[in-house]
Amino acid sequence: MGSRLRVRCVSLLAACGSAPLAPLHRTAELAKAPSVPRPAPVFQGLQKPQEDALVALDADTRTVVESAAFRAAVEDIDAIDAAANGDPFSGGAVARIYAGEVARFVRAPICYGYDADESSSETANTKVKQQACGVDDAALLVVHQTVLNRANGGIDGRACAINTLAHEWTHAIYDPHRPMAKDPWMIFVDGDPDSAPSAVVSYTIGAIAQCVYLRTTYQQLDLATCIDAVGTRTFRPCTCQKGWAEHLDKGVDVCAGAR
Repeated sequence: MGSRLRVRCVSLLAACGSAPLAPLHRTAELAKAPSVPRPAPVFQGLQKPQEDALVALDADTRTVVESAAFRAAVEDIDAIDAAANGDPFSGGAVARIYAGEVARFVRAPICYGYDADESSSETANTKVKQQACGVDDAALLVVHQTVLNRANGGIDGRACAINTLAHEWTHAIYDPHRPMAKDPWMIFVDGDPDSAPSAVVSYTIGAIAQCVYLRTTYQQLDLATCIDAVGTRTFRPCTCQKGWAEHLDKGVDVCAGAR
């Protein structure tokens, strides 16, 4: 799998050391839940081309995040130093939460929406709602056309699109016992990446998914180097360009110094 990941700190909030939002009891919080499949996605008013593209992209992302390589990479993070209650978590704990193996937290069904906008820097957004697509407590995930363009842009672009979905799925995990503004309480949020002293869960999950997918073609690609290059505090669109992974596989990051 390459060198050990050296992500020093991954926050369940915007930044390690964030002030606690609410007291959580770690023992109850991490009680193991029965293993259940990730909820099947639903779609909201999409045209067939967009729906077909999202069905395929969703399936590819599921394959990546349910793989042994992805799970091992998340578990291999040295330490996850901050959570909603300020207590430290291991990489294994985050892997279990993301996989739906922790009783306290729920993975909401994904309701996909579509936005034709290609001009915004935002590629997708997710909000757990009391109802979406006719499903209670579902996560409305609106995907911009930019993501679908990337998904059709060769392995580098598709890896970035998988990064986006894997990232957004972190926002679909919520605590049903702690309502916020009448909606379920999302435990993973991005916040301001510029203020994060170290890695953020959503970006780290996305980077791992992107790099695990790239290794299906570039099998000698060093996973830790790739994750660091993709970014664990923010997303680097430069890594979506054709040939980026091929160059990185040869030890050259053509995006060095770029966003």
